[in-house]
Amino acid sequence: MPAKKDESLLQYRERIIDPKSESFCGAKWFNATTWLGSGTTASCHHPPAHKIPLEEVEENYTAIHNTKHKKEMRRQMQIGKRPAECDYCWKMEDMKKDAVSDRTFKTIIYTDEELQAAYNADWNANTNLKTFEIAFDRTCNLACSYCNASFSTTWAKDINKHGPYENLVSDGAGAFKHNGDWAAPYNDDADNPYIQAFWKWWDNGLADSLDEIRITGGEPLMSKDTFRMMDWILETEEPNTELLLGINTNFCVEDKLFDRFIEKAQAILDSGRISKLEVYTSAEAFGSKAEYIRD
Repeated sequence: MPAKKDESLLQYRERIIDPKSESFCGAKWFNATTWLGSGTTASCHHPPAHKIPLEEVEENYTAIHNTKHKKEMRRQMQIGKRPAECDYCWKMEDMKKDAVSDRTFKTIIYTDEELQAAYNADWNANTNLKTFEIAFDRTCNLACSYCNASFSTTWAKDINKHGPYENLVSDGAGAFKHNGDWAAPYNDDADNPYIQAFWKWWDNGLADSLDEIRITGGEPLMSKDTFRMMDWILETEEPNTELLLGINTNFCVEDKLFDRFIEKAQAILDSGRISKLEVYTSAEAFGSKAEYIRD
Protein backbone atom coordinates (compact mmCIF):
# COMPACT_ATOMS: atom_id res chain seq x y z
CA MET A 1 0.00 0.00 0.00
CA PRO A 2 1.07 3.68 -0.37
CA ALA A 3 2.55 5.66 2.50
CA LYS A 4 1.19 4.99 5.94
CA LYS A 5 -0.90 7.74 7.53
CA ASP A 6 1.83 8.82 9.96
CA GLU A 7 4.70 8.32 7.52
CA SER A 8 6.55 11.27 5.97
CA LEU A 9 7.53 11.35 2.31
CA LEU A 10 11.16 10.93 3.28
CA GLN A 11 10.33 7.92 5.42
CA TYR A 12 8.36 6.45 2.54
CA ARG A 13 11.28 6.94 0.16
CA GLU A 14 13.67 5.31 2.61
CA ARG A 15 11.30 2.39 3.22
CA ILE A 16 10.06 1.66 -0.33
CA ILE A 17 12.24 3.33 -2.97
CA ASP A 18 15.81 3.39 -1.66
CA PRO A 19 16.02 -0.37 -0.95
CA LYS A 20 15.35 -0.96 -4.65
CA SER A 21 17.82 1.58 -6.00
CA GLU A 22 18.82 5.20 -5.59
CA SER A 23 17.32 6.07 -8.98
CA PHE A 24 14.11 4.02 -9.02
CA CYS A 25 10.88 5.77 -10.08
CA GLY A 26 7.56 3.99 -10.56
CA ALA A 27 6.46 6.43 -13.27
CA LYS A 28 8.75 4.82 -15.86
CA TRP A 29 6.72 1.62 -15.55
CA PHE A 30 3.19 2.70 -14.70
CA ASN A 31 2.63 6.26 -15.97
CA ALA A 32 2.62 7.83 -19.43
CA THR A 33 1.48 10.79 -21.42
CA THR A 34 1.19 9.85 -25.08
CA TRP A 35 0.31 12.16 -27.95
CA LEU A 36 -1.21 9.73 -30.42
CA GLY A 37 -1.54 12.32 -33.17
CA SER A 38 2.21 12.81 -33.40
CA GLY A 39 3.34 9.46 -31.96
CA THR A 40 5.34 10.80 -29.02
CA THR A 41 5.41 9.75 -25.37
CA ALA A 42 6.91 10.46 -21.96
CA SER A 43 6.42 8.97 -18.50
CA CYS A 44 6.79 12.25 -16.66
CA HIS A 45 6.46 15.97 -17.38
CA HIS A 46 10.16 16.62 -16.73
CA PRO A 47 11.96 14.57 -19.46
CA PRO A 48 11.28 15.60 -23.06
CA ALA A 49 8.83 13.47 -24.98
CA HIS A 50 10.43 11.07 -27.43
CA LYS A 51 9.24 9.74 -30.76
CA ILE A 52 7.72 6.26 -30.77
CA PRO A 53 9.39 4.38 -33.65
CA LEU A 54 6.82 3.02 -36.09
CA GLU A 55 8.64 -0.28 -36.40
CA GLU A 56 8.26 -0.81 -32.64
CA VAL A 57 4.49 -0.21 -32.79
CA GLU A 58 4.17 -2.59 -35.72
CA GLU A 59 5.82 -5.32 -33.66
CA ASN A 60 4.22 -4.46 -30.33
CA TYR A 61 1.11 -2.31 -29.90
CA THR A 62 2.02 -1.59 -26.26
CA ALA A 63 5.04 0.31 -27.59
CA ILE A 64 2.94 3.48 -27.43
CA HIS A 65 4.24 3.29 -23.84
CA ASN A 66 6.75 0.42 -23.78
CA THR A 67 9.31 1.90 -26.13
CA LYS A 68 12.85 0.58 -26.23
CA HIS A 69 13.93 3.97 -24.93
CA LYS A 70 11.79 3.68 -21.80
CA LYS A 71 12.93 0.11 -21.27
CA GLU A 72 16.53 1.28 -21.25
CA MET A 73 15.62 3.93 -18.65
CA ARG A 74 14.04 1.18 -16.53
CA ARG A 75 17.19 -0.91 -16.80
CA GLN A 76 19.25 1.99 -15.56
CA MET A 77 16.88 2.59 -12.67
CA GLN A 78 16.96 -1.06 -11.61
CA ILE A 79 20.74 -0.97 -11.25
CA GLY A 80 20.82 2.44 -9.57
CA LYS A 81 22.09 4.45 -12.54
CA ARG A 82 20.57 7.87 -13.03
CA PRO A 83 18.96 8.39 -16.46
CA ALA A 84 20.23 11.71 -17.81
CA GLU A 85 16.74 12.78 -18.91
CA CYS A 86 15.58 12.72 -15.27
CA ASP A 87 18.10 15.38 -14.22
CA TYR A 88 15.39 17.57 -12.66
CA CYS A 89 15.04 15.08 -9.80
CA TRP A 90 18.77 14.46 -9.51
CA LYS A 91 19.46 18.18 -9.16
CA MET A 92 16.81 18.42 -6.45
CA GLU A 93 18.20 15.46 -4.51
CA ASP A 94 21.80 16.60 -4.84
CA MET A 95 21.04 20.01 -3.37
CA LYS A 96 20.11 18.51 -0.02
CA LYS A 97 20.51 15.02 1.38
CA ASP A 98 16.95 14.77 2.65
CA ALA A 99 15.33 16.48 -0.34
CA VAL A 100 12.23 14.74 -1.69
CA SER A 101 12.07 15.08 -5.46
CA ASP A 102 9.17 14.46 -7.80
CA ARG A 103 10.09 10.82 -8.33
CA THR A 104 8.82 10.14 -4.81
CA PHE A 105 5.50 11.85 -5.55
CA LYS A 106 5.21 9.92 -8.81
CA THR A 107 5.99 6.60 -7.12
CA ILE A 108 3.91 6.83 -3.97
CA ILE A 109 0.61 6.61 -5.88
CA TYR A 110 1.28 2.95 -6.68
CA THR A 111 1.10 0.05 -4.25
CA ASP A 112 4.14 -1.50 -2.62
CA GLU A 113 3.35 -4.76 -4.42
CA GLU A 114 3.15 -3.10 -7.85
CA LEU A 115 6.45 -1.32 -7.32
CA GLN A 116 8.21 -4.47 -6.14
CA ALA A 117 6.92 -6.33 -9.19
CA ALA A 118 8.27 -3.58 -11.46
CA TYR A 119 11.66 -3.68 -9.78
CA ASN A 120 11.84 -7.49 -10.01
CA ALA A 121 10.66 -7.63 -13.63
CA ASP A 122 12.85 -8.11 -16.67
CA TRP A 123 13.69 -4.57 -17.76
CA ASN A 124 12.82 -5.55 -21.32
CA ALA A 125 9.31 -6.73 -20.43
CA ASN A 126 6.16 -4.87 -21.46
CA THR A 127 4.27 -3.21 -18.61
CA ASN A 128 0.58 -2.41 -18.35
CA LEU A 129 -0.07 1.18 -17.33
CA LYS A 130 -1.84 2.29 -14.16
CA THR A 131 -2.18 6.01 -14.96
CA PHE A 132 -2.38 7.24 -18.53
CA GLU A 133 -2.90 10.62 -20.17
CA ILE A 134 -3.61 10.60 -23.89
CA ALA A 135 -4.18 13.15 -26.62
CA PHE A 136 -5.87 11.69 -29.67
CA ASP A 137 -5.13 14.75 -31.85
CA ARG A 138 -4.49 18.49 -31.76
CA THR A 139 -7.93 19.61 -32.99
CA CYS A 140 -8.98 22.67 -31.01
CA ASN A 141 -11.33 25.61 -31.52
CA LEU A 142 -9.22 28.05 -29.49
CA ALA A 143 -5.71 29.53 -29.79
CA CYS A 144 -4.86 30.34 -26.18
CA SER A 145 -1.76 32.50 -25.80
CA TYR A 146 0.07 30.00 -23.57
CA CYS A 147 -0.41 27.19 -26.11
CA ASN A 148 1.04 26.62 -29.59
CA ALA A 149 0.21 25.12 -32.97
CA SER A 150 1.38 21.67 -31.90
CA PHE A 151 -1.70 21.45 -29.67
CA SER A 152 -4.18 23.65 -31.55
CA THR A 153 -5.40 23.53 -35.13
CA THR A 154 -6.70 27.09 -34.69
CA TRP A 155 -3.17 28.28 -33.90
CA ALA A 156 -1.95 26.41 -36.98
CA LYS A 157 -4.60 27.96 -39.25
CA ASP A 158 -3.73 31.44 -37.96
CA ILE A 159 -0.02 31.01 -38.71
CA ASN A 160 -0.68 29.37 -42.08
CA LYS A 161 -2.93 32.29 -43.05
CA HIS A 162 -0.98 35.23 -41.63
CA GLY A 163 2.53 33.88 -41.20
CA PRO A 164 4.61 33.69 -38.02
CA TYR A 165 3.98 36.19 -35.23
CA GLU A 166 6.45 39.08 -35.29
CA ASN A 167 8.09 41.04 -32.46
CA LEU A 168 7.16 38.49 -29.82
CA VAL A 169 9.70 36.82 -27.59
CA SER A 170 9.59 33.03 -27.98
CA ASP A 171 11.42 30.21 -26.26
CA GLY A 172 13.69 27.74 -27.99
CA ALA A 173 10.69 25.81 -29.29
CA GLY A 174 9.63 28.81 -31.39
CA ALA A 175 5.99 28.60 -30.34
CA PHE A 176 5.05 31.82 -32.18
CA LYS A 177 6.84 30.78 -35.35
CA HIS A 178 5.86 27.22 -36.33
CA ASN A 179 2.56 25.82 -37.61
CA GLY A 180 2.97 22.48 -35.81
CA ASP A 181 2.57 20.34 -38.92
CA TRP A 182 4.92 17.73 -37.41
CA ALA A 183 2.24 17.07 -34.75
CA ALA A 184 -0.41 16.03 -37.29
CA PRO A 185 1.16 13.77 -39.94
CA TYR A 186 -1.96 11.62 -40.39
CA ASN A 187 -5.27 12.50 -42.01
CA ASP A 188 -7.51 10.42 -39.74
CA ASP A 189 -7.64 7.45 -37.37
CA ALA A 190 -7.56 4.95 -40.21
CA ASP A 191 -4.14 6.27 -41.23
CA ASN A 192 -2.73 6.68 -37.74
CA PRO A 193 -0.93 3.55 -36.47
CA TYR A 194 -0.59 5.01 -32.96
CA ILE A 195 -4.34 5.42 -32.50
CA GLN A 196 -4.89 1.96 -33.93
CA ALA A 197 -2.32 0.57 -31.47
CA PHE A 198 -4.04 2.34 -28.57
CA TRP A 199 -7.44 0.81 -29.29
CA LYS A 200 -5.91 -2.63 -29.79
CA TRP A 201 -4.17 -2.39 -26.43
CA TRP A 202 -7.30 -0.94 -24.85
CA ASP A 203 -9.26 -4.02 -25.88
CA ASN A 204 -6.49 -6.39 -24.80
CA GLY A 205 -5.77 -5.59 -21.18
CA LEU A 206 -5.16 -1.85 -20.92
CA ALA A 207 -8.72 -0.94 -19.97
CA ASP A 208 -8.59 -3.47 -17.14
CA SER A 209 -5.17 -2.48 -15.78
CA LEU A 210 -5.73 1.26 -15.49
CA ASP A 211 -6.61 3.14 -12.33
CA GLU A 212 -6.97 6.40 -14.23
CA ILE A 213 -7.11 7.56 -17.82
CA ARG A 214 -7.21 11.23 -18.66
CA ILE A 215 -7.99 12.56 -22.14
CA THR A 216 -6.33 15.81 -23.15
CA GLY A 217 -5.82 17.51 -26.48
CA GLY A 218 -6.26 19.66 -28.46
CA GLU A 219 -9.82 19.89 -27.27
CA PRO A 220 -11.08 16.40 -26.32
CA LEU A 221 -14.74 17.25 -26.87
CA MET A 222 -13.92 17.81 -30.55
CA SER A 223 -12.40 14.33 -30.89
CA LYS A 224 -14.55 11.42 -32.00
CA ASP A 225 -12.27 9.11 -30.01
CA THR A 226 -13.35 10.76 -26.76
CA PHE A 227 -16.94 9.81 -27.48
CA ARG A 228 -15.82 6.39 -28.69
CA MET A 229 -14.32 5.80 -25.25
CA MET A 230 -17.44 7.03 -23.47
CA ASP A 231 -19.56 4.72 -25.62
CA TRP A 232 -17.18 1.83 -24.87
CA ILE A 233 -17.62 2.41 -21.14
CA LEU A 234 -21.39 2.39 -21.53
CA GLU A 235 -21.52 -0.69 -23.75
CA THR A 236 -18.75 -3.06 -22.60
CA GLU A 237 -19.86 -6.24 -20.89
CA GLU A 238 -17.04 -6.13 -18.33
CA PRO A 239 -16.37 -2.52 -17.27
CA ASN A 240 -13.47 -1.57 -15.02
CA THR A 241 -15.53 -0.24 -12.12
CA GLU A 242 -12.37 1.05 -10.39
CA LEU A 243 -11.44 3.30 -13.33
CA LEU A 244 -11.28 7.08 -13.01
CA LEU A 245 -12.00 8.87 -16.30
CA GLY A 246 -10.64 12.42 -16.52
CA ILE A 247 -11.13 14.91 -19.33
CA ASN A 248 -9.28 18.20 -19.88
CA THR A 249 -11.54 20.62 -21.73
CA ASN A 250 -11.88 24.33 -22.44
CA PHE A 251 -15.69 23.93 -22.12
CA CYS A 252 -16.13 26.36 -25.01
CA VAL A 253 -17.21 23.98 -27.75
CA GLU A 254 -20.39 24.43 -29.76
CA ASP A 255 -23.65 23.52 -28.04
CA LYS A 256 -24.29 20.25 -29.86
CA LEU A 257 -20.94 18.83 -28.73
CA PHE A 258 -21.35 20.15 -25.23
CA ASP A 259 -24.86 18.67 -24.95
CA ARG A 260 -23.64 15.34 -26.32
CA PHE A 261 -20.88 15.24 -23.72
CA ILE A 262 -23.23 16.09 -20.85
CA GLU A 263 -25.69 13.40 -21.96
CA LYS A 264 -23.04 10.67 -22.11
CA ALA A 265 -21.31 11.84 -18.94
CA GLN A 266 -24.58 11.67 -17.03
CA ALA A 267 -25.29 8.21 -18.43
CA ILE A 268 -21.86 7.01 -17.29
CA LEU A 269 -22.31 8.46 -13.82
CA ASP A 270 -25.78 6.93 -13.50
CA SER A 271 -24.53 3.54 -14.66
CA GLY A 272 -21.84 3.15 -11.99
CA ARG A 273 -19.61 1.51 -14.61
CA ILE A 274 -16.54 3.50 -13.50
CA SER A 275 -15.53 4.85 -10.11
CA LYS A 276 -15.46 8.53 -11.01
CA LEU A 277 -15.58 11.02 -13.85
CA GLU A 278 -13.55 14.20 -13.38
CA VAL A 279 -13.54 17.24 -15.65
CA TYR A 280 -10.61 19.67 -15.63
CA THR A 281 -11.21 23.04 -17.27
CA SER A 282 -8.45 25.25 -18.65
CA ALA A 283 -10.04 28.48 -17.39
CA GLU A 284 -7.07 29.99 -15.57
CA ALA A 285 -8.54 33.50 -15.41
CA PHE A 286 -11.84 35.33 -15.92
CA GLY A 287 -13.17 38.50 -17.48
CA SER A 288 -10.91 40.59 -19.73
CA LYS A 289 -7.81 38.53 -18.85
CA ALA A 290 -9.50 35.31 -19.90
CA GLU A 291 -10.71 36.88 -23.13
CA TYR A 292 -7.17 38.08 -23.89
CA ILE A 293 -5.64 34.66 -23.18
CA ARG A 294 -8.21 32.85 -25.31
CA ASP A 295 -8.11 35.24 -28.30
